[in-house]
Amino acid sequence: MDHPSFPDRDLSAIRSGNLWSILPDHLRPSDPELRSNSLGMTETCGPHTIDRMDVDLPEALRGSFGRAPEGVEHKVVDPESGETLPRGRSGEICVRGYNVMQGLYKVEREQAFDRDGYYHTGDGGHFDENGVLFFEARLGDVIKTAGANVTPREVELLMEAFPEVQASFVVGVPDPDRGQNVAAAVVLDSDRELSGAECRRRLREQLSAYKVPRHYFFYDKQDLPFTDSGKIDKHRLTALLAQRIESGDRGEART
Repeated sequence: MDHPSFPDRDLSAIRSGNLWSILPDHLRPSDPELRSNSLGMTETCGPHTIDRMDVDLPEALRGSFGRAPEGVEHKVVDPESGETLPRGRSGEICVRGYNVMQGLYKVEREQAFDRDGYYHTGDGGHFDENGVLFFEARLGDVIKTAGANVTPREVELLMEAFPEVQASFVVGVPDPDRGQNVAAAVVLDSDRELSGAECRRRLREQLSAYKVPRHYFFYDKQDLPFTDSGKIDKHRLTALLAQRIESGDRGEART
């Protein structure tokens, strides 16, 4: 899909956080992962972390989501115990400030906020020593396989660094013994080829064995389920891959 103002830009590629795709060439970052992003939600009336997005970041801040603006505070808690964690430790991101909603419809305030007035976002991540946020995953997206936790985005980023891969989407599919297995839906660049076995070989060089997907399914992007806002619908994707596995199509499965 072309836009008359940007005839050489494929606007179908636009997703949240990558509007750099339609910027003029002299303003487009050479590496989008080195431009600060922002993290927000409806309950915070927009971003609750943000940073300059017009300069390249140092490598140490690759994929970061900026800092809290003035008047906004965060804490990270253990999602099981509710214990506040120190900087550098991953857990559930909580936020309070002028931009946070007053409450949820027909929900008591003490059910929507904790005793200190923080809203628990359901997002997982951590802040570094300088207060920069590194978002990791929606807590509901974390894959639990054989007692270990896998953050899908960690695996996706490594796969998307492969020159053949346009996009990858990692989910947990049900398994009677392990609870969940890691599975990947992979979109290749046109005219490029890549096998599941080769994906697995490369990932094993960079990841612990339990994080390496057991199943690889290759798709054209238009055949994957997306929401109206342009995000991958991981619930529908999980059901799609699980159905294929249950029917005997295990993708390029690990033996």
